[in-house]
Amino acid sequence: MIPATVTRDPARGVAESARDSPEVSFRKVLQRLLRDLPDAQAVAVGDSNGLPIASLARSTAANATPAMESTAMATMALAAAQQIVSGLRLGKAQEVLIRAGGALVIIQDLGRQFSLSVVLSSEANLGFATLIIQRFADDIRMMLASLV
Repeated sequence: MIPATVTRDPARGVAESARDSPEVSFRKVLQRLLRDLPDAQAVAVGDSNGLPIASLARSTAANATPAMESTAMATMALAAAQQIVSGLRLGKAQEVLIRAGGALVIIQDLGRQFSLSVVLSSEANLGFATLIIQRFADDIRMMLASLV
């Protein structure tokens, strides 16, 4: 169970009930992320093995990638980015941006080898999307910390 100490800002709707299972708590946070970021098509939280902890899609589009496959690929992309910035001595990669066809994918490092992946329409305001994703990444980090 997610403890009540996960609460950060009840006015923003981040508080999770102590009675919610981790799955329900993650789903609620991902639903709010989709609500606050209208250009987002799908979101997923993945672990270090590339397995989805939680995922949610706005619709079942014909070209939607299954959560398992996309989370595994996001984990590999983030690991590759970490190697690149490490080799260039630039510190630690915080996020990866992928532009492909009619979509953008932002992969946010959550620490402890967890990642948050967000698929956006190509018309998304990248600055706004990044701010929203970072805000929710902070909330998800707190939830993950209570589990591990």
